[in-house]
Amino acid sequence: ESILAGTPVIAYNCPSGPDDIIDPDVNGILIPNQNSEAFIEAMKLIVGNEKIFNRSEVQKSAEKFSIEKTINKYEELIKN
Repeated sequence: ESILAGTPVIAYNCPSGPDDIIDPDVNGILIPNQNSEAFIEAMKLIVGNEKIFNRSEVQKSAEKFSIEKTINKYEELIKN
């Protein structure tokens, strides 16, 4: 939801797969799992505007998760 709104995401690189969604330097910052210091530093980068993300590029990065593309991938799996 954040990416669709053009807002970059800060996420822990945990086993649930945020590294499939977060593209560093495009739509957010991926930090080591459970590293609160890295989280704080990432927040400072974004809030302090030291790390600027292009809103339209952030939004564009969500296209790979569109309903159409997801359905196409499921159809490919079923056909093969």
